[in-house]
Order: sequence, then C-alpha cells, then structure tokens
Amino acid sequence: MPKRSRIKILFVCHGNICRSPAAECVFAALASRQGAAGLFEIDSAGVSNEHGGDAPYPDTQGVLRSRGYEVFGRSRQVMARDAQHFDHIVCMDRQNLRALLSRGFPAARLSLLRAHDPLAQHDEVGDPWGYPEKFEGMLDVIEPACRALLAKLIREGSPA
Repeated sequence: MPKRSRIKILFVCHGNICRSPAAECVFAALASRQGAAGLFEIDSAGVSNEHGGDAPYPDTQGVLRSRGYEVFGRSRQVMARDAQHFDHIVCMDRQNLRALLSRGFPAARLSLLRAHDPLAQHDEVGDPWGYPEKFEGMLDVIEPACRALLAKLIREGSPA
C-alpha cells in the first residue's frame, strides 16, 4: 500500500510571535496526544518579517507552558512557495487572510482558524500584542478551534 502523504498545515498571523506559533504548538500537541502527529507537517509564519528569527513572545511562551504545551519555533515570514507547499493555510484574522490573497495565495487553501470551531462566536483570533492580560483569552479560543480543525482533518484523512 502506498504511503499516504502528510497533511501540510501553516498557521499565519501578523508577526509570528503570538497567535500563529501558539496555534502551531497547540495543534502539534493535540495531534500527538491523539497519535496522529505523523499525519501532519505543521508550521507557522507571519505576513510581516519584523520579528524574523525571534522565539515566540514571552507572554505566549508563558501561557502555553502554563497549560502544558511544549514551546518551539522561530518567527519567519510567509514565502511565495508556501502558497503551493501547504495544503491548509490557516489565518488568525481577516487582515492576514486578505494579505495572503493579495499575494496570490489560492483562496481554496486559506481559512480562518476560528471558522473551524462550530461554537465560536466570531471567526477571528484577536491579537493580544501589547495586552498581557489577553494571552489567556487568546489560548482560550485557539484550543477549541485547533481541536475542531484536527478532528476535521483526521476525518478527511488526506491533503486538501
């Protein structure tokens, strides 16, 4: 039987130090806990390069660790080749999504993270940058959205 290709997913926010690395870490942990880590190639990036090479923001690291998630990754900017490499490019807000559309990313591969959560009140993950008290809330909406996205992708069982 031929080996199934991994589902490639890229999480995107503005600077790739708060929301998208948090989603990457949460999604990776959830996949691992379900024994599905090998099904996925997971990464994150930012539409901006202002934090290129930086570790996730300290408040992001703190909230992830406080909930038992491993923290990893370095900020990078979205590259043109990401448009074809990744099966699913999951944006944190509409501004990120519009930025990728304007760069020629295929709409069929783009989505908003919270759009995958059937219980979400709206479809954006708010940017906590500059508001330390908002990092817990950021993770409160990323976790269920990542659970819902993971379940959907496992159900579908193959790249987009």
